[in-house]
Amino acid sequence: MSFKQFLTAAAAVAGIALGAASGQAASLVVNGDFSAGNTGFSSDYAYFTGPLAGNGTYTVIPSNGISGYADWTANSGQDPSGGVSNILVADGDSTSVASSASPKRAWYQSIAVAANTQYTFSFAGIDVNATPNSNAKLALLVDGLEVGELLANQTWQSLSYSFNSGAATSLLFAIADNNRDSFWNDFAIDDIALVVTTPVPPALLLFLSSLGGIGFLGWRRRRAGQAAAS
Repeated sequence: MSFKQFLTAAAAVAGIALGAASGQAASLVVNGDFSAGNTGFSSDYAYFTGPLAGNGTYTVIPSNGISGYADWTANSGQDPSGGVSNILVADGDSTSVASSASPKRAWYQSIAVAANTQYTFSFAGIDVNATPNSNAKLALLVDGLEVGELLANQTWQSLSYSFNSGAATSLLFAIADNNRDSFWNDFAIDDIALVVTTPVPPALLLFLSSLGGIGFLGWRRRRAGQAAAS
């Protein structure tokens, strides 16, 4: 095997190992894509099966079946991937949770986690009101602590949060609307996920660094040989 062939083979093996190390497991969120309808999660909002009845209400419907006020839209009826599937649609609530000053949670779920493990939580959000006068501000909360906010507009966007679980074995994840306006403040969420994220092992990083060094030495050797021949 030539030196070039060795480098090519080693790089291929490293690429496979790197891909496996950085890969993500299946989501731990129950019904995070709402394919099972209104089940597997909780909400401080009131559920309606038909057109929403005002602030603080929600429903789960196909993305091309937005029902409610005449000025609602949903990015041409598409879900975040550009297809058609169930999404959670809500009329933003202007009131707080009775026991605190925190906004009502449109979605929340308690999830078992492994201690001292790296995770990434993510979701997609969109403002479904065609008049962008007061868009939803979708906050992500972990055990009641806000860790991020997505300022929604009329196209799907995603928010993700990576963290280490520490000593925790269960965490409460929630999505709430920080916008307290009673008008225009309408939104949808979808593709809620929690996955284990595996960092690249230090040994693999060292191998990749060494591979780069070997490649550089080989290049210098070839240059030196060319210079001597001339």
